[in-house]
Amino acid sequence: MDQKIFNSVHERLTEIVPFTTSEIEDFVSILKVVRLKKGDYFIREGEVCTKGALILSGIFRNYFFQERERR
Repeated sequence: MDQKIFNSVHERLTEIVPFTTSEIEDFVSILKVVRLKKGDYFIREGEVCTKGALILSGIFRNYFFQERERR
């Protein structure tokens, strides 16, 4: 992972919790960088979400649909 991405992750995470640099390095070592293009999906309807995301730049839109029970 390049230094720019590491610095962005470090900044975002330490805004939430005061992690040490060593803790951030451990966390970053297991991350996978994925770049989504406009129109790409992080997860589609019907898929089970097994991953999390940290958005470093851009806009990420999500939707949640909840079916209502019909009587």
